[in-house]
Amino acid sequence: MPVNQTIDKVLPQKAYESPAGAAAASSFWQFSCRFYATDGVAAHCLELQDRFGWDVNLALFALWLAAEHRPIAHPALAQAAAFAAAWRSEKVEPLRRLRRALKAEADGDPEINSFRERIKTLELEAERMQQQRLAQFAPPPFAPPPCGREAPFAAHAREAMAQFAQLQRISEHAEQSAVLDALVAAADAFVRRDGATSSASHSNPPRQA
Repeated sequence: MPVNQTIDKVLPQKAYESPAGAAAASSFWQFSCRFYATDGVAAHCLELQDRFGWDVNLALFALWLAAEHRPIAHPALAQAAAFAAAWRSEKVEPLRRLRRALKAEADGDPEINSFRERIKTLELEAERMQQQRLAQFAPPPFAPPPCGREAPFAAHAREAMAQFAQLQRISEHAEQSAVLDALVAAADAFVRRDGATSSASHSNPPRQA
């Protein structure tokens, strides 16, 4: 599928507006907000983004798929990566570049600082919308395995990370692998402690520098 394929062509009838689509989007967003707020996670995500070229939303998507016990070897995930690349380059990155370009001026100019904060809000909204649409590519969860035979979360999550690295054409090496392993370890501890999702409302989205 061409990287610039629009989401409405990929997802007929705007699947993210259906009850099932809305539930998946809400689950993914809540997981992302809560996990991103965990100590050390933001730093790992920003290092993946700024140093290694990762789309942070795809990293979070991989971890959410594992937490939800969803398959990661699925044709729809290649479409998810293609969609994410187009959305990021056309919508998120232009806002991020402008926000970062204004940082020095904003420090001494309240009007520019206010303008920059509005851009940040738009950037975060673009990322929320990206997640809303990414969730629609998620395959259905596996059937519950027999008690005691669940696949370890960390192994499933690391495999998902490796697949999305390949789909983004990012070659793994020792330094990047160390960051990915640290992020998976944090996610493993988070899922063990808090579970994948929560019914609570969360208004604070992941913030990327």
